[in-house]
Amino acid sequence: MVGKKKVICTAVWRIIAFIGSMAAPAVSATAQTPSLSLSGGLGASGATVILGISLNAGGGTPPASVQWDLTYSTSDLSFVAYAIGAAGSAAGKLISCNSISAGDVRCIVVGMNTAALGNGVLATLTFGITAGTTDTSTLVSLLSPVASEGNANPLNITASGATISINQPVGSGGLSNLSCSPASVTPPTSSICTVTLTSAASNITTINLSSDVSAAIVPASVDIGAGSSSATFTVIASVVNTNMTAEITAILGGSSEGFALSLIPASTCAYSLSTNTSTFSSGAGSGTFNVVTSAGCSWSVTNNSTFITVTAGTSGVGNGTVSYSVAANSGASRVGTLTIATQAFTVTQSGQTATAGLAFYPLTPCRIADTRVGSGFGGAFGPPSLPAGASRNFPIPASGCNVPADAQAYSLNITVVPPGPLGYLTAWPTGSAAPLVATLNSLNGSIVGNAAIVSAGTNGSISLFASNATDVVIDINGYFAPPTSLQALAFYPVIPCRIADTRSGSAGSGKSGAFGPPSLSSGAIRNFPIPLSSCGIPSSASAYSVRMTVVALVPLGFLTTWPAGQPRPLAATLNALSGGVVGNEAIVPAGTNGAISVFASDNTDLVIDINGYFAPPSHPGALYFYSLAPCRVADTRSGSTGSGLSGAFGPPSLVGGASRDFPMLSSSCGILPTAQAYSLNMTVVPPGPMGFLTAWPAGQPLPLAASVNALTGGVVGSAAIVPGGTYGDINVFASNPTDLVIDINGYFAP
Repeated sequence: MVGKKKVICTAVWRIIAFIGSMAAPAVSATAQTPSLSLSGGLGASGATVILGISLNAGGGTPPASVQWDLTYSTSDLSFVAYAIGAAGSAAGKLISCNSISAGDVRCIVVGMNTAALGNGVLATLTFGITAGTTDTSTLVSLLSPVASEGNANPLNITASGATISINQPVGSGGLSNLSCSPASVTPPTSSICTVTLTSAASNITTINLSSDVSAAIVPASVDIGAGSSSATFTVIASVVNTNMTAEITAILGGSSEGFALSLIPASTCAYSLSTNTSTFSSGAGSGTFNVVTSAGCSWSVTNNSTFITVTAGTSGVGNGTVSYSVAANSGASRVGTLTIATQAFTVTQSGQTATAGLAFYPLTPCRIADTRVGSGFGGAFGPPSLPAGASRNFPIPASGCNVPADAQAYSLNITVVPPGPLGYLTAWPTGSAAPLVATLNSLNGSIVGNAAIVSAGTNGSISLFASNATDVVIDINGYFAPPTSLQALAFYPVIPCRIADTRSGSAGSGKSGAFGPPSLSSGAIRNFPIPLSSCGIPSSASAYSVRMTVVALVPLGFLTTWPAGQPRPLAATLNALSGGVVGNEAIVPAGTNGAISVFASDNTDLVIDINGYFAPPSHPGALYFYSLAPCRVADTRSGSTGSGLSGAFGPPSLVGGASRDFPMLSSSCGILPTAQAYSLNMTVVPPGPMGFLTAWPAGQPLPLAASVNALTGGVVGSAAIVPGGTYGDINVFASNPTDLVIDINGYFAP
């Protein structure tokens, strides 16, 4: 569900209490007894397996609600997630499962209606198979079934369990080697390690990993695919004060390999500059500054700007001089930086236009790059896949999408197609240092897309880093450049508002007509006339900043949105190959009569929320985009898993059912007080299922809108443009307990 889970959960628990108190029913002489059955499953050690709970009404009175217990061996399995099945959903029911003791999960399928359940799959339950288990099968028992019909009269019902078969690696042999490169790191850099088998694996083989020091973090395990003999993983090192050795260990059964990774503290050299700032008019110019440090201390210049050129003194040892030049500026005023060791040198140059901000220029959605073999793309925009632990540059203006050379930031949708788990992918301007932020995560190895505004770097390129091997698809829907053209658009934020919701009944938001039911049909196009919605969007809007959320009961290959009246482009807004609730931010140009078109490859419900729009800058309240180096605003995780942030931007975790204020202007990311909306990536790290998270301007009531959904738990990130509220703050509400990471790539201001 999107934005309504709190109320529904209360109703579900009331009905659970009622069913648990039912007396045993009398046995009918003629009615056949309904039965529950559990499907078996097959999976590898360390993987997950999905079991189905099916109902057969037996020709008698069909039940309207059903409850059961599942018992299992905790040494072989762990309960991960649950979801309503097709038969349960068709009857308008919900499911809730809770662990009542170790190895015992109690579930109920029930609804706020009296509709009878039909035959078929009521629910699916996901179990994790314990990594390293030596069993080849394990029993899951379906016990203590309870059922009632629509008038709350109890029914007899029977149940039968099933067996999960566990694929054990065959022919893998043992471990032959573990190596890491580089072998010595100065935190916070990382090292890429390779673990190798004595022979190729016949099946997926899970290698358990560990580190003996908290300053070197490794994943719990890594999988070697069938037919392969090695796999890589990343060791993330945190800051140390003294030299130390981290023993990295890989274990497969009785075989183990180790590697001693050296952690070296950062240099004690101190650096300063003779001046840290310089100001130029719009014309070309040049200048110098001195680097002051001790003899023997080395340094180099990192150019973070597209208009500054370092002409001499790019590196040195001890004291030195840096010379640079600044190109003439015919656009808006601009700021660039050079980084020397721990010091930043900032150049501010006047422009010939009224604002230093960037306007938005929409494009029909277009595919920039696709690294998959057979995609039809080549050169810098095609294969090969991104390798683990390495970066790759994509020169956006050289693509076939007609992006001009003066574009300074891009509105993208980046989708990963990994062969296995992907810790994170980061996008940033080429030529700048890789930031401590994540653009998206796919820890379960699924196809995941996320929107991102990424600033242009050297030659207009962007850089991507993947922690693990993956294919990547990049689509573009617009760019940001100086507002020197009549086509320039400014941003107008709005309090998050629900445009459309195609869900029916109590699950939906009460929308109707062009903005309500029915669901989207497989392979069909549906138009949404945004200016006619109840959200007050003017007809002058030329593009919309929206969050598109699908509620798919079946796998959804892709959903695409584009300007109405134009041909459907080769681009995807989101993917949900496992079904469920999946959302993504998108900037969508307006089409005929201000409408947008939506295509779904498979049947799905759709929820559309809006947080702003782009229109000509002739109206009051016009805002422009100011890019920032990607920066971590907040991280509520504690200990070694967090980012070391504290106070209003650090622990504790968000409490379920409560809101928390984040004072954005007080963060360490250099947001100016003129900022009125923020371009963010919000990532949740919940301990279990999380219905929804909503971000909105502080001082306003909680809106009916969602920023992130994670109904199956896990790490889920989503881009969001969030207007600032009282004192520039934003509020965040989580329906369930979760940690939250907030990264920023820019803001909107006059």
